[in-house]
Amino acid sequence: MHPNLSLHLHPSCKEEIKDLHNCHEVHRFMSFFGKCNNAKTALDTCLGKEFQIRRELNRQWKLDRDEMFRQMDGEESSP
Repeated sequence: MHPNLSLHLHPSCKEEIKDLHNCHEVHRFMSFFGKCNNAKTALDTCLGKEFQIRRELNRQWKLDRDEMFRQMDGEESSP
């Protein structure tokens, strides 16, 4: 299972999304028997890389935010 595959949500995986949609349109019946597995694997790999990048950005944002709050707390406790 994968997330919503709208092109604007995953700009770095546009080609993989288009390939999977195209495969499902061309091979409607055979896609149930693995005809589109290569396209899906490529998409899964791309989405995984995208997830890791987003995860690292969120982690860095959290660390920056925590540091900002620590600095604010230090300023308030000083008389």
